[in-house]
Order: sequence, then structure tokens, then C-alpha cells
Amino acid sequence: MEECSTPYGYCHCGCGEKTTICAHTDKRHSVIKGEPLKYINGHNTCKTPRSSVEYIVDGSTGCWEWQRSKTKEGYGTVSISGTKTTAHRHYYKGFVGPVPDELDVCHTCDNPGCVNPRHLFLGTRKENMEDCAAKGRVARGERLSLKLTDENVANIKELLQQGIVMQKDIAMMFGVSPHNITDIKKGKTWKHI
Repeated sequence: MEECSTPYGYCHCGCGEKTTICAHTDKRHSVIKGEPLKYINGHNTCKTPRSSVEYIVDGSTGCWEWQRSKTKEGYGTVSISGTKTTAHRHYYKGFVGPVPDELDVCHTCDNPGCVNPRHLFLGTRKENMEDCAAKGRVARGERLSLKLTDENVANIKELLQQGIVMQKDIAMMFGVSPHNITDIKKGKTWKHI
């Protein structure tokens, strides 16, 4: 097979990796904007081209802002030997030291996308939740309930305990979905109250 006709002499997978799949020379593959449509084996889950830059330093805050894949809450994610973990936990391990499974890696900067080891510290889940509450933030699993405060949740739990008001009515009273009330009742969210 002849060498690829792109200026680089090779093509890229849809996720940005170099590939031998070449639609320019092998007409069995489709091309979009001059690049092969087919992904390298194992890369077919990629949805956007992978950035070669892992983080960008914010000069005003000192945060190392993660540039690759993130959770919906804004935490960077990485896959290490096939195991997915958060980028800030990975960076803490790499720059500071081991992280026991029972501890969280917390942010002093309150920026979930930050991986600067100087902005990270270890704490128990309880300490992490107390830090969230003290700074007026909502815990990771509770981001859907931004309308609720600790006082609201205490009142909701009291109403649930009494069993007089239906959950859908409690949800309407506090301007949240019935699902939020169910999660509070089951202890899935707002565990620190």
C-alpha cells in the first residue's frame, strides 16, 4: 500500500491518534474533511478529537484547568490501565503520594477541573462534605438540587418522617422534582444533614 497523501504522511483516528487506516490510499474507507471516518480498534468510543494538552494554567488563580474529558460535574477523568479515575486524584498520586481508598482528594480552590497538586488535599468524605457546606457549595451528587439549602433539607426530612405530606407535594413546596425528594428520603443525596 502506498504512503498516505496527506502532508504528514499518515492519517489520524477520529480521536486524534495516528493510524494506518488511510482512506486517501485505501478506497475501502470513508473520508470526512480529508480524514478517515473509521476509528482505530478500541477507539470507537471517542466522540471528539483528543487534546494533546492535559491542562492549561490559569495565571490569575493558579489552577491547572483540565482540558480533556470531564464528568458533567466538571471533574477531569483519565483511564489508567483500563480503570477510570478522576484526573485530580491521579495528579495527587503522581505529584504528592498515595491516596488511601477511603479518602477523597479535595480542592482548596473549589474548582472541580483543577489538577494543580498545590490546590489538592486529602480528607474523609465527611470532611469533604463539611468543606462543601462551609463554602456554600453543593456536593457532587447533589448538584441537581441547587435550589435546596441545608435548612430546606432538614425541613424536608422532618416532613418525610411525619409521613403526613406526599412526596410530590413536598417537591412542589420546595421547587424541586419528586425524584430529588426520593433521593433525600433514601439517603442518596444530602447525607450530611
